[in-house]
Amino acid sequence: EILPLSHILETVSNQYTGDVIDVKLDRDDGIWTYEVKLLLPNSAVAKLKYDARNARLLKAKGHDLDKARKP
Repeated sequence: EILPLSHILETVSNQYTGDVIDVKLDRDDGIWTYEVKLLLPNSAVAKLKYDARNARLLKAKGHDLDKARKP
């Protein structure tokens, strides 16, 4: 079972500063994931991948992404 998109968006906003510009629900090797594109305050685009079952961050990449991470 997967979490609703609203739960993933709340998780993203609790972890990072920026605006979500795209979300895709995908299946990688039998695991459902949410792939989120986030527009950061420095105008860079970050890509975040979350496990759709538990909202665990699996992968994150983007220029200066660490500066957009909330404490």
